[in-house]
Parts: sequence; C-alpha cells; structure tokens
Amino acid sequence: MNWKYVKPIKDENSISDFEKEHGYSFPESFKETVKKYNGGRPEKDAYDTEMAKERTIKSLLSFNRTDKENIWKLSENLEGIPKKYVTFAIDHFGNFICFDADDGSIAFVDHETANSEKISDDFAAFLDKLY
Repeated sequence: MNWKYVKPIKDENSISDFEKEHGYSFPESFKETVKKYNGGRPEKDAYDTEMAKERTIKSLLSFNRTDKENIWKLSENLEGIPKKYVTFAIDHFGNFICFDADDGSIAFVDHETANSEKISDDFAAFLDKLY
C-alpha cells in the first residue's frame, strides 16, 4: 500500500515513551507501520463496518510532538471518550480510529457522541480492509 505525507519520526523512542506514559503496548504490526509511515495518509482510505459503508481514514497520528495532528496532543483532549480507547488515527470529520485496550480490536469512535463500533479484530485486519 502507498502512503502520502509521511513524516519521519524525529525521536526513535517516541513510540515506547508513549506506551510507558499511557500504559498501553501497541502491537508490533502497528509499530512497524508507524516507523515507516508516521503521520501518513494511506492511498486506500475507505473501509466498511457492519453498521456503515465507506467510512474513511484520513491519517495516522504522528508520534512527533511538534506535528499538528499528533498522538500526544490528541490523547490529552479526549473528553467523553472511554479511557479504554487508544486513538491512533483520525478520519476527515474528526472522528477517531482506536485500539480497544480490552482486546486489541480496532474501533471507530464518533467524536461528538462517543458512540463506537468495531472495525476489525486487530490492526493487520484493519489494514487489509482498506480499499
């Protein structure tokens, strides 16, 4: 898959620093993707869930603290979103794509209502769903 607007990670420890600070360990497939495509936008950006067709992903959140859409800043401002969600991407409307810390599945979370729906069982399956 091709990715656009990739921002190289400035600090190689930023992923592990985030994990330590937030008490969540990302799966290896996610870490490898971020190391290559930090902050990037996937060329294939649509996916379907059981509840909706053609949802989109805008971009992965950057692990660079100075980038505009970064995981650090967004994680500080998640009012009303259940703590079990670890946001790693956003869509074009400000909604979140998250890891569910309870089981490692991937979920869509509406930023206005905090309603969620499962996307896939894991990160690799999420990437496979993109078209």
